[in-house]
Amino acid sequence: MTAVVINFPKPLKPRDEAFNAACEAFEYFDESIKTMESMFITDSRGVIAGMHNMFGGHRPEIKKAFLSFCNRPSAKTWQAIRSYLLDLSTTSWQLWIKYDPKAPRLLDTKEKENLFPAPDDFLRYYAQHKQDRLIEIRQRRDAAQAIINTYE
Repeated sequence: MTAVVINFPKPLKPRDEAFNAACEAFEYFDESIKTMESMFITDSRGVIAGMHNMFGGHRPEIKKAFLSFCNRPSAKTWQAIRSYLLDLSTTSWQLWIKYDPKAPRLLDTKEKENLFPAPDDFLRYYAQHKQDRLIEIRQRRDAAQAIINTYE
């Protein structure tokens, strides 16, 4: 009698919690990318396109405050918007200090309280922030995809 050798395919890794977490992360980041791209493309608000908080787009009075700062920059109009969210996790002031090394990190004096970015700079920082955020989310999605791929 002759022995028969059967070559079985390489066994797959069991799909565990790490796999499930990676799948959920991939879906979340993929949906976030689609939402962000859609907001940036379809938003008709021009300079404040894509600005939102955890409840969706900003209320009309918040949009008006941003436009007031852009049209009539002053310490008063800046103070009105500096704590508003531009996205789910970034305020106007956080945006300013992220991209401008000269921006005050602490508001510990009256002089610093009255500083504000030039509107053109602020809008340029916001445009850069949107692009950086999209890159970051794509990288996170791709990292989740790489984990998923190890199970195939």
